[in-house]
Amino acid sequence: MKKMRRFAAIAAAAAMTACMAVPMMSMMTASAYDITISNNANGSITASTHTFVAYQIFTGDLNEAKNGFVGDSVTWGSAVSGKEAEFITALKTATFGTDAEAAMNALEPADVAAADGVEAKTKSTAYQVALAIEKASSADDATLLAEVIDGFVTANSSTGKSSVSGVIGDLAGGYYFVKDTTTITNGSSNAISRFILKVTDDKAVEIKADAPTLIKKIWHNDTAAAPTIGTTAPTYSDDCSTAGWNDVGDNQIGDTVYYFTETTVPDMSDFDTYKYIIRDTFSAGLTFKAVTNIVYVPAEGAGVELLGKDGVTIDVKSEDDASTTAVETFYVDFIDLKEVLKDAGITWKKGDKIYTYYNAVLNEKAQVSASTNSTQNNPNEAWLTYSKDANQSGSGDNVTNDSEHDIVYDWTYTFSGEKVDESGNPLDGATFSLLSGGVAMNLIAVAPTAGQINGVTAAADTLYFRPALAGENNSVTTFVTTATANKFVFFGLDDTKTYTLEETDAPTNYTKADPVDVKIGDAYKVPGKVLNSLTYTVDEEADDDGNVVIVNNKGTSLPSTGGIGTTLFYVIGGTMAAGAGVALIAKKRMKNEE
Repeated sequence: MKKMRRFAAIAAAAAMTACMAVPMMSMMTASAYDITISNNANGSITASTHTFVAYQIFTGDLNEAKNGFVGDSVTWGSAVSGKEAEFITALKTATFGTDAEAAMNALEPADVAAADGVEAKTKSTAYQVALAIEKASSADDATLLAEVIDGFVTANSSTGKSSVSGVIGDLAGGYYFVKDTTTITNGSSNAISRFILKVTDDKAVEIKADAPTLIKKIWHNDTAAAPTIGTTAPTYSDDCSTAGWNDVGDNQIGDTVYYFTETTVPDMSDFDTYKYIIRDTFSAGLTFKAVTNIVYVPAEGAGVELLGKDGVTIDVKSEDDASTTAVETFYVDFIDLKEVLKDAGITWKKGDKIYTYYNAVLNEKAQVSASTNSTQNNPNEAWLTYSKDANQSGSGDNVTNDSEHDIVYDWTYTFSGEKVDESGNPLDGATFSLLSGGVAMNLIAVAPTAGQINGVTAAADTLYFRPALAGENNSVTTFVTTATANKFVFFGLDDTKTYTLEETDAPTNYTKADPVDVKIGDAYKVPGKVLNSLTYTVDEEADDDGNVVIVNNKGTSLPSTGGIGTTLFYVIGGTMAAGAGVALIAKKRMKNEE
């Protein structure tokens, strides 16, 4: 019997859809799969946690070395039987390389009767088609062959054998097209594996077509200055209590808020190109500023900055962008991650990290927390869009998937004041400033809307102020209480600062009150979207509700030691003493003249 010894080249070439170069099938190991051949008469495919369907293209007797079929035993497999013409037509229609193209074009999908100038031709046998397929030996041809077969089995509703609990069992020896049919949903952090073409008996498939992941962090500035961004991996926590990179932050309106995402590099060896987009959505209380750095950090060796490299684009949704397709505030698009890293001189490895640093401003729309168990914060979420199907180009959005979204939370706070006389009655005419770091803050007066200000219930008899943003020109550094508004509230404040409430002028006939220092304390419930406690310290003493009552007493301020009163006494006394000395000298001179 004639042996089809070169049929192993089919397996080797087709397996190149999973690897650019492979050895002979009996020892084949592809980058996406680890394959072993056993001596079982009927084999199986173990497909791990993925769902696979195996379509039998050819069947026949394996030769002793299992490098191919015994040539004259090759017949059509169950996925093609009865649809041979459609299969051959699909092969002839595709554009392969020169050798494979000629072999495919020579195939006949049906008998052709002799006619004037036309030689009679017979329908190509399974063996003849297998010989033509052997010619598809290059990596590109093997990839195209797998795509052609995929199109054929889909268009013709070919019957395949599906895996059950990760195993396709009792498979007769044959040449199979194996398709990963795992359902990939957004947030599932999974990817579709390369097609497999293989002469098979038994094979165990180890899934290596994985998906990247994303982690997002915010700078928690309780005891830390602004972060220093380098080319090494940052240290972070997720316990919501430590300073530095965390899942929560707290800021004053107008402050810069710092973020980063950590994304992993997946196994991209099966992909020709790889789509990799970091997307981020800010809530209304946050205004995006800029991406400040992008750093590739390998498991070993120094990090490499990618910001500004070819193939890395940043797009920002404008405030007036009404497009329904803009699902994020901004994104960083590595148009083809493999090409970007290659151009940057980086040899990527699975598990390496990419850190993307960016910042925002806590703005005038920031939600304010005023009580324990509050959920009024300013969330910010990020996710990663990546290539999900190794059988498609990574550049198309229709073959991408989204990672799980990761959310961090920024908080801002409030405290209130009340001006009264010694009897506790409202008192107007007092002038105040709010100081931070010994400097009077620029404040913006805000009127309630529908009884609310930034998520906090507002009252008509109260004055409301927030820190001014950079460039706002209608700010004030002082304000005056009135008879109908002796209460005031400051919102959009940070827990890291000491705020000093200073009465700069007392009402007429009243003494001026001493300055009062206010500090805000907080703690969060993991993962940071609920406030576990909110506390206040007023002049270093605990305060229950953060309402500072400022009392003025009637009366005038008499001069005290070191004041102008003693200075006057010193001046008058000094003048009197000088006058007495002059009189004494004059009297003595008169006496001498006598």
